[in-house]
Order: sequence, then structure tokens, then C-alpha cells
Amino acid sequence: SRLLFKGKPATQLIIRDITGQKRKEKIQAALYKISQASVNAVDLKHFFEEIHAIIKSLMPADNFYIALYNKKENTLSFPYFVDEYDDFDKIAKGNVDVGKGFTAYVLKSKKSLIIDQKMEKQLLKAGKIDPIGSPTKIWIGILLKYQQEIIGVLAVQDYHNANAYGENEKQILTFVSEQIAQAIVKVRDEEMKMKYLKDLEIAKNKIEHSAKQLLEVNNELKNSEEKLKEVN
Repeated sequence: SRLLFKGKPATQLIIRDITGQKRKEKIQAALYKISQASVNAVDLKHFFEEIHAIIKSLMPADNFYIALYNKKENTLSFPYFVDEYDDFDKIAKGNVDVGKGFTAYVLKSKKSLIIDQKMEKQLLKAGKIDPIGSPTKIWIGILLKYQQEIIGVLAVQDYHNANAYGENEKQILTFVSEQIAQAIVKVRDEEMKMKYLKDLEIAKNKIEHSAKQLLEVNNELKNSEEKLKEVN
């Protein structure tokens, strides 16, 4: 039957917004790529570069870093650090004291946080943080945890857009952090195993070299003994 509107022929249009669905599919595809990258990770630098590129496809992430926490020495190391303004050599080169920056505050709080300018002012006023690096509009830090042990912080920040991150981005990065933590521990274990095998090989070579030297000394002693017999 024909559709009528106020007695006149009409056409009915049904419009469905699929933007949300497409974004959801994009996020799922990206998270799958991250899972695959974490399983196949053999080199952390390459792995971090790959993860950074995937995150950039989901949110503003021109400024991204991984900070690893050494609880025993209370220091941070930065195996991956990309920033528009801050110089890695000045801010994060080598092992540095945990200090009182955003990263330290997340570690102390033992929870992931979004820190905007309002919260930053409150923390500065309360003396809970010190200003480190260039002023930012918004910063988000996600704990890296492996089997409930905190091993570091993943962080992104935006110097231009105060609304760059929200709870959705926090949830995405939380999932990413789990994959990163697993990959870090996996690669570390592999590196430790390789170092152990290398040390064993070095020790074996030393023992073999010492055994060869002992054999040579023993042969020399036998020769000397035979010469003594001849002299006698």
C-alpha cells in the first residue's frame, strides 16, 4: 500500500547513525592487532613503535611514553619516549629518580588517572607534584601491571586539546597496558634466558681453556720427568 501523509503520497526514509558502530569495529580491530603484537614481540623497541602507531589510530597520541619502575632502587627508566616538545636526553635519559611528576603520582596512587589542568593546579597547590616538562592541557597515565605487580606506567598527553581524552580512551589504554605488561615480562624473561645461556657458554669456554692449559702443563711435567730419568 502507498504511504500517505496528510492525504498526499509520501516517501519514508529511515536513517541509522553507524558512526558509533564503525568506531567500535575500529577499536576491536586495533585491540586485536595489539594482542597479536604482544604475542609475537621479540624486541621491545620495535614492539613499542608498533603499539604507538596503533594507539595513534584511535586517539591523539603524538606524545607517548613507557616508564618502567624499579621498586628496589625507586627509579624510572624510559625504553620508549616520543614528545613534541620535551627532549628525551634532558627529561628521561637513563635511570632517573622517581621524583614528583605525574608518573610518580600515578605510581604512588596505585591507580590510573586522567590529569587535566584543573587537577594539576590542585596537586601543585597541595605539594603532591612538581612541575616537570612542558605544560600540557591533559595527561593520562595507565598503570602497567603484571600479576598485580606494578612494573611501570603508560602515558599519553596532549598539549593543545583539553578534551583529547576521557573514560573511553582510558578503557582502551587499560586494555593496551595489560598487553604491554605481558610483552615486557615475556621479552625480559627471554633476554634473561639468553644472557644465562651466554654466560654458561662463556663459563664452558673458560673451563675448556683451563682444562687445555692443565693438559699442556701435565704433558710438560711428564716430559720433564722423563728427562730427569735419562739424566739419572
